[in-house]
Amino acid sequence: MAQPLSEELKQQWKENIFKQRQSKLSIASWCRQSDIAVHTFYYWKSRLFPKHVLSRSAFTEVSEEKNKSDTGIVLEYRDFNIHLSEHFNPSVLKRCVEALRKC
Repeated sequence: MAQPLSEELKQQWKENIFKQRQSKLSIASWCRQSDIAVHTFYYWKSRLFPKHVLSRSAFTEVSEEKNKSDTGIVLEYRDFNIHLSEHFNPSVLKRCVEALRKC
């Protein structure tokens, strides 16, 4: 049976992961510079920051309100709301999605 992780070890790996993100280096480059095995880094990253799988049921349909002047759409997921007007800039949506992927 797996042993529970010590809080100290978890904190150390959280700090490593944040350091890599702040460095703007790829994971492989950062691991090479930090003398850490890439597979070990990915193990801890997935253990401490698991990815949430999006499914159709995770989204809620928002009904269109009558007398609303903007005919755009609203994307909602958990605590995030993205309001897109009818003439939205696709590059803004792309940046929002990229930011959400990092969460």
